[in-house]
Amino acid sequence: MDRFVEITALQDESSMTGQFSRIANEFSSNWIIEKEDEQFEILESEYLCSFLNGKHTDPFIDGSPFQHKKGIWYISDGGVDITFGTEAYSAALFIRAIKNVKTGEHILGPNRVFMTLFQNTGHIQDGCAQIKFLRRPDPIQVQLIAVPRVSLNIEYSSKNLDERLKYVFRPYRFVRSDIEDFPEKYLSYLYLEKVEKSNLEFNREGKIYDKYLIHFDKGMNAHHIDQVWNVSSRSLRMATLLGYMYKRQLNQIS
Repeated sequence: MDRFVEITALQDESSMTGQFSRIANEFSSNWIIEKEDEQFEILESEYLCSFLNGKHTDPFIDGSPFQHKKGIWYISDGGVDITFGTEAYSAALFIRAIKNVKTGEHILGPNRVFMTLFQNTGHIQDGCAQIKFLRRPDPIQVQLIAVPRVSLNIEYSSKNLDERLKYVFRPYRFVRSDIEDFPEKYLSYLYLEKVEKSNLEFNREGKIYDKYLIHFDKGMNAHHIDQVWNVSSRSLRMATLLGYMYKRQLNQIS
C-alpha cells in the first residue's frame, strides 16, 4: 500500500497530464488486478481529479467521499474506479478495458469490466471474493496513447457548461497500443493528428475518418458555439466541438 500511495501522490497544479501519464505507465506495466486464480492487466483507463482549492476542478468526477481516499474499489454509475484521493482532492482511475493474462481475452468496456470483476463476488454467507490490485513480479513494457476521455456529459444544456468545456478534451485517457478496439477511436485519431500533431500511424477506414476531418474544419470555421450543437450526430458533433475549441485556444495564444 505504501508504494501505491507514493505512486499516486499528486502535486497541486493546473496541468495534470504529465502526472496522470506517469501513474498510467506505472500501473499498466508493473501492476495487476487479481481475482482468485485469475489476473488482469489494464488496457484502457481514464483519470479524474478535482482539487478543493480550485486549482484543478474537473467537473466529470463524482466527488464522492470514497474518492478522497486511497485504494478503494469504488463502483461508479459507469463502472469501476480505483480511488487515490486525499483530503485535499478527489481522484480516481476509471477502468475501461482489461486483459485476462491467462487466456489473452480483451474485456472491453466499463460494464464488462464490472461484470468480470464484481458480478460474482461469492456466497452471501461466505463473504465476498478478494479482488486485489498488486505489484506484479514480472513487469511488462507497454506503449500508451494519451487521448481525450469519452462519454462525458457535454451537451448544450449541461450544468456548468463552461467548466466542462475546459476539461472535455484533456488527454486523461490512456490506451495501450495493442488493444483490439477502443471507443471513439476516430475522434482520438483526430485529436492526435490535429491537436497533438502526432506522427503515430493509425489503422483507420478513410471514408469514416474523412467525415471527422470535415467536421473538425467546420468547427474551426464556426463563428459561434451554437453552430456546433446543430450537428445531429454526437460523434461528429464532438469532432466539430474539437475544431471549435482548438481554434479558440489558438486565438487565445496569438
